[in-house]
Amino acid sequence: MKAIFRNFIYVLKRFATSSLINFLGLTGAITVFLVCMIQVRYDYTYNHNIERGDDIVMAYLTETETGENSLLISTPLAQRIANSSAAVEKYTLIHHFTYPFKIDENLVEIELNKVKPDFLDLFQPEVLHGDARLGLEEGTHALITESEALRIFGKSNVVGEVIKPYFESNESVKESIYTIEAVVKDFPDNCSLNNGLYIYQEEFDYSEFSFVSCFLIKPEHVPSLQEAVNSKEFWGEEGEDYSKTTIHFISFTDYPQDAKFGNIRPRLISFFVVGVIVLLIAYINFINFSLTTAPSRIKSLNIHRVLGLSKRSQQWVIITESVLFTLLAFLLSLVLVSVLANSDLSVFFKASLVLSDNTSTLLACGLLLLLLSLAAGYYPAWYATSFKEIEALKGGSLNVINSKKIRETLLLFQLCIACTLPIVTGFIYLQYNYMLNYEWGLEKENIVYFKRIDEPFDTLINKLKENPAIIDYTSARFVPGNVQMGWGMDWRDKSISFKAWPVYPNFLSFFGVEIVEGENFPSAEDGTTRLIFNQKFVDTYASDKSPIGEEFPGFDSNLPICGIAENVNFESLHREIEPMAFVTLDFQNKGIIFLKIAKGAPLREVIAWIESVINDKVSGHVSVKFLEQKLDDLYAKENNEAKLITAFSIIILLITMMGVYGLVSFNVKYKEKEIALRKVNGATENQIVVMLNKGLLYIFGVAYIIAIPLSYGLSKKWIDQFAYRIEMHWWVFVLGGFLVLLITLLTVSIKSRHAALKNPIKSLKSE
Repeated sequence: MKAIFRNFIYVLKRFATSSLINFLGLTGAITVFLVCMIQVRYDYTYNHNIERGDDIVMAYLTETETGENSLLISTPLAQRIANSSAAVEKYTLIHHFTYPFKIDENLVEIELNKVKPDFLDLFQPEVLHGDARLGLEEGTHALITESEALRIFGKSNVVGEVIKPYFESNESVKESIYTIEAVVKDFPDNCSLNNGLYIYQEEFDYSEFSFVSCFLIKPEHVPSLQEAVNSKEFWGEEGEDYSKTTIHFISFTDYPQDAKFGNIRPRLISFFVVGVIVLLIAYINFINFSLTTAPSRIKSLNIHRVLGLSKRSQQWVIITESVLFTLLAFLLSLVLVSVLANSDLSVFFKASLVLSDNTSTLLACGLLLLLLSLAAGYYPAWYATSFKEIEALKGGSLNVINSKKIRETLLLFQLCIACTLPIVTGFIYLQYNYMLNYEWGLEKENIVYFKRIDEPFDTLINKLKENPAIIDYTSARFVPGNVQMGWGMDWRDKSISFKAWPVYPNFLSFFGVEIVEGENFPSAEDGTTRLIFNQKFVDTYASDKSPIGEEFPGFDSNLPICGIAENVNFESLHREIEPMAFVTLDFQNKGIIFLKIAKGAPLREVIAWIESVINDKVSGHVSVKFLEQKLDDLYAKENNEAKLITAFSIIILLITMMGVYGLVSFNVKYKEKEIALRKVNGATENQIVVMLNKGLLYIFGVAYIIAIPLSYGLSKKWIDQFAYRIEMHWWVFVLGGFLVLLITLLTVSIKSRHAALKNPIKSLKSE
C-alpha cells in the first residue's frame, strides 16, 4: 500500500502538468455525469413511486379522422368505461387548476384538484391527520397535502380549518366554505399528482371533456378492457354517439415518457447520453495522458523489475493511479454538486441535487466510476510494462506506433463528439428563438392580465378605466397558452371534439383576431351565448358547408354560430393549431381580466396602480403579469435545455482540447530528435508546426465528416417534437465545425510552436 501511495505522489510531482489536466478533466466530467444521472433517475422513475402505479391505467381518446389524441374525457364516459369490465376495481377522475381562496381575509392561490373518492384507493396517500375519506365526500369537505398546509397555515395539522373560493358571488359564499378534514403526506416531485387541495369531483354531462381518468386494473386484464370499450355494445343508446372515436389506455407509469403526452423521454435520453459521453471523453484523455508519460517511465519501471518487482505488481501500481485520480475527482465533484444544489443554477434541473436525496444514485455512480477507472488504467499499465528490460535499459528506440494509433482513434471519437454538440446546440437555440419570435396571430405586446377578485366586473373595470394609460380591456376564462376546456359533441351526424374558450364579447377584437366569415360577437353581452369557430374547425369538420347561421348544441340550449375567426395559436408550438370555439358564456368568461396599456406609458407605475386598485379590498395580493412573458414561459423547458446543453458542450469541448494537447505533447516528445535535425537542416518554425499537426488535422477532417450526419439526425429528432419548426440550415454545420477547428488549431499551436522554438542542441544531446 505504501508503494502505491509513494508512486502516486511521484507521478503528481514528476508529471505535474498532465496530472493537473487529468484531475481537472475528471472532476468536470464526473460532476456533469453525476448531475446527469441524478436527472436521469428522476425522469426514469417518474410515476414509479406510487405503490400501485403499475395497476393504474389512464384512458385517452383518438379521433379516427384526425388522429388527435387527448387524455381529457367526460365524467359519464369515465363511468361507462369503469362499468364495461368487472376487472376495473376502482376509478377516479382528476381535474386540476389553480384557484384563489380566501383564508382569514387573506387571498391565497392554491392548486385545486377535484377527484372521485376512489382516488384514495388508487394512489394511497399517507394520512398524517384526520379522516381522508371524509375529506373527499360530496359536499364542502376537503383534504390537503402537508406542504400546502404549512405554506398556507404555517402548521401541519390543519384539520377543522376552513377556506372559501374567492370568485363566488356573495349569495353562494356560505355554501362554498370548505372544511379541511384531513392532511396527507406530499406526493413525490417526480409524480403526475399535484400537491394542494383535494375536493370531491361532481358529475357533468357528456359535453364537458375536461377530466383525466385513472382506472385500477391488473395489467393482464387491460387487453380485455380495451376490447370492451371499442365494441359496438359499449356505446349503447345512451349519451352521445362516439363511434368515430376510439378509446385506448396507457399505463400511469409509462405516461410521462410517451411521446403523445408527457414525453420526458427526450430529456431522459439527452441527459443519459451527455453524462456517458463526457465521462468517456474524460477517461479517454486519462488514457492518452498516461500513454504520453509512458516513454519517460519505461526505464524506471524496468529498473524496478530488474531489482525484483514483478510485472503484475507494477501493473497494479499503475492501475491504482487511475483509481486514486478518480477518487479525488469524485470527492471534489460531490462538493461541486452540493454547491450547485444550493445555487441559482439548480432551477435548470427538475430533480433535487441535494446529496442526501440521491444517496443510492451516488453510490451506484461511485461503483461505476471505480470499475471504469480500473478499465482505464489497465491499458496504460500493460503498455508501460510491455517492453523488454534490456531494450528499455539501453534507451533505444521504443515501439510506440501501436500506442499512437490507439490514441488517434480515441481522439477521433472525442473530436467527433466535440463537432456534433455545437451544431446540435446551434439548432436548439435557433428553434428556441423561432418560438419566442413566432407570430401567434394575436397581439401580446403591452398587455397585462390578472385573476379577477369577487368585486363586480363592471365596477372593477370602471375603476381601472380611470387611468388614461389603460386603453382597452377584455376578459376570458383562460390565458392564451393554457386553454383547458374540451367539448365533445354530436354534430352533423358525426362525433367531434374541440377546445372551447369562454371569452368576453370584445375578446377577438382586443387581440386583433380577424373574422374571415360572418360577424364578430356583439360589442356587449345581451344574454345570448354565441359561438365563433376558428378556421381549423371548419377545415376539419365543416369543409363541405359553412356553419354560419346554424345552431350548435351546448348546455341547456342551442348556441347560434355567428362567425369564423382566423387561426391563431392558443397553445405552444409543440402542437398544431386545433379546432377551437370562442364562446360568450357570461358565467365563465370573466375569470381573467386583460388590460392593454398605451405604448410609451410608464409600465411600472401603471402596474403598481392597477395592483393598488384590485388589492384595495383584500389583505392578500393579486399579481399583475405580462402576457408576453407568460407566452415566453411556455418554452422555459427548452430554454433550460439549451443552456444546459451549451454548458455541457463547453465542458466536453474543453476536455477534448485537453486530449488534443496530450496527443500533441506525445508527438513532440516522440519526435524531439526529428524536430532538432529538421531545424539544423534549415526547417522553419512554421514547417515544424505543420509537420507536427498535419496528422491531427486529418483526424479532425474525418471526425467532422462523421459528425455531420450524426448532428443532423440528433438535431432533426429534437426539432421534430414541435409542430412549427425551423429549417435545417447548412451554415450551422459549417459554423459549428469551424468553431471546433479554430479552438483545436489554437490549442495545438501553443504546444507545437513551443517545441519548434526549442534549442535543437539540447534535444540532440539528450538521450
